[in-house]
Amino acid sequence: MLESLQKIEKTLNKLDRWMGPKKAKAPPKTEPIWSPLPGPQTMAYVSFADEVLYGGAAGVL
Repeated sequence: MLESLQKIEKTLNKLDRWMGPKKAKAPPKTEPIWSPLPGPQTMAYVSFADEVLYGGAAGVL
């Protein structure tokens, strides 16, 4: 078992040297697509419940 782990470590070290250092790129900053309105929407959004039942009209008539 130890020999297998040592072989894996050796292979990973070779790959690291071959690939060279990589810099992590930060994701582009974007505006949120949607955010809840204050009140019941926010309460449902931040809830830790597995299921949240929420009702309401689809728009103002």
